[in-house]
Amino acid sequence: MTIEEIKNLISIVDLANRYGAQPQREDGEGAVHCKANPLRSEKTSSLFIYPKTNSFNDFGDDDISGSIIDWIMIADGVSPSDAINTIKYMAGISREDDNYKAPAITPQQPVKKSYLHDHESVTAIWSKFSPLDKKKHKAELDAIAPEYVFTQCDIDDKKEFSRVAKYDNHSNTLAVLVSENGKNVSLRHRRLSIGGDIKKWVALKDAKASVPYIRDKKDEIILIVEGSHDYLTAILCGFSVIGLPQAGFKLEAKYLQNRRALFIADDDEAGREGMEKTITFSGGEGLRFNHKKFQEDNNVKPCKDFSDYLHEFTSLVEFQKAIALHIETMHATSQNIADVLRNIGGYVTKELLQSMKAIDIMIDDVLPRSQITT
Repeated sequence: MTIEEIKNLISIVDLANRYGAQPQREDGEGAVHCKANPLRSEKTSSLFIYPKTNSFNDFGDDDISGSIIDWIMIADGVSPSDAINTIKYMAGISREDDNYKAPAITPQQPVKKSYLHDHESVTAIWSKFSPLDKKKHKAELDAIAPEYVFTQCDIDDKKEFSRVAKYDNHSNTLAVLVSENGKNVSLRHRRLSIGGDIKKWVALKDAKASVPYIRDKKDEIILIVEGSHDYLTAILCGFSVIGLPQAGFKLEAKYLQNRRALFIADDDEAGREGMEKTITFSGGEGLRFNHKKFQEDNNVKPCKDFSDYLHEFTSLVEFQKAIALHIETMHATSQNIADVLRNIGGYVTKELLQSMKAIDIMIDDVLPRSQITT
């Protein structure tokens, strides 16, 4: 059976219903909007399916599209072969791997995961991966940090980076180790969708997926970043850091341990909204990274995320100093705002804040919107 035949074994409409996407009526151009998006978390679904071509497109997440195989790879975090087996299972035909058992999925109901991988099995899989080589894996390393960082960073930071980042030669992809309470609980791969050029971070199948990356040096400040690349970048830069596995991740307050946290959202709507959800869930405390302020203070161009900003500097020490100064600036600003709120009884107008030059450009990033009225 060819790949093209497998892509049409089951209807994209049936698949969307199985995963609780709630497809609506087809429009005049053959597109069907899905009320819910099971592929990722978002406030308003950007997911569309196309019955005529048996495909989908998620316009809100880097314009990801593909076949029913891609859908299952993204939704379940599995390999192409496992996705194909799942499709065959749903279609009621024989599978290539008789030992494979696809998850039973019913519409509108989340799949209850059973984690088959423990510390020993995850560690065994991880041991088969290769250390990242500066020549063989230059593209992967360059995406994480400029070359000078690997020569200027602290030896302990480089060792930690090497411990949690390797290359999976079988899948030809970067992989990151995920640990919890001293145990290795999962891996995440940078995988390419079939027939496309969009890469997504997906967790090891049948392993615990919703666990943050954590590198804690017991510093007074801990950075909260989104994604694997920013997490690895922060390690090389010598920071204590928590990497969120996805936007809007529900980070428990215990991870912060009553320390000052700098939440660094990706500078786009999805990133900002997702980080606000994370901040709210973790207790609503912490400093928000102010992209505009950081750009102006350091004379750098607009960047999307933490890793991109590092590429704008030519010295690791200068970047570390810039982040440290930004933390102190944001902390002082948040204290000023707190004083203002106390002095005027906790009620403030946006116009009043904008009249205060010291905090003019920091309103949206520091002051909770619930305390602003127009």
